[in-house]
Amino acid sequence: MREELGKTHEELRKDLKQCDRRPPRERETSLHERDNTEPFSRAIMDEPVVVHHVAPRITFTGVEDSETHLTMFNAQMIISGGSDAIRCKMFMSAFTGTTIQWFSGLPDGHITSFAQFAKLFR
Repeated sequence: MREELGKTHEELRKDLKQCDRRPPRERETSLHERDNTEPFSRAIMDEPVVVHHVAPRITFTGVEDSETHLTMFNAQMIISGGSDAIRCKMFMSAFTGTTIQWFSGLPDGHITSFAQFAKLFR
């Protein structure tokens, strides 16, 4: 399992490096297609992220296996802890490329729990 996670992590790093080589205009995502995109519920948005919470050091562009990404994310969150709302915010922080576009396209206030978010993500 550890070997598989290491391999996946290395693949993610390679994909990220490839994205960084594209011209700046191509790297931009459509985060600003909608003003004030807030797919999280008000309860999730209102929970502050305290300083000791560090975002997981993984990224998801949309080409990786979603189950492997969720497993890696959950493993990292076991170490750092956090509420359901913190898990939602930290999970979203790993998105890039088409995944952040997908997230930004969700209806405002749609995500109310990490279990629901994970199900949508799958």
